[in-house]
Amino acid sequence: MDSRTRHIHKIGEEMSGSPSLSLHEPIDLEEPQSIRDSFTKAVGISSVILSLEGKPLTQFTNPTGFCSLIQSTEKGKECCLQSFMGMRDSALGLEVRDIPLLCTRRAFRCTDHDQ
Repeated sequence: MDSRTRHIHKIGEEMSGSPSLSLHEPIDLEEPQSIRDSFTKAVGISSVILSLEGKPLTQFTNPTGFCSLIQSTEKGKECCLQSFMGMRDSALGLEVRDIPLLCTRRAFRCTDHDQ
């Protein structure tokens, strides 16, 4: 586990009071998938829930044609993973209230929504 991931785990422990916080344990990932499917289609965005290591825990919801094309290759998937990790690293220095803004700006830069 790298130092950034340890830092994220520490933040999670402080917020939850539990040293063993994991997205796999407290919730069934099928439920958030169905909620995200409905929400993202209603507002026209893409979404995915990632582990602290940047691995997708759910399916991508409502991906743009551009994202689907990029992620159709292993190289494209790797580039997206690097982008997700960049968002994670940037979020570590932000207040919690600023994180959605970071994700929105990054997502629009990485998709064809702004063309």
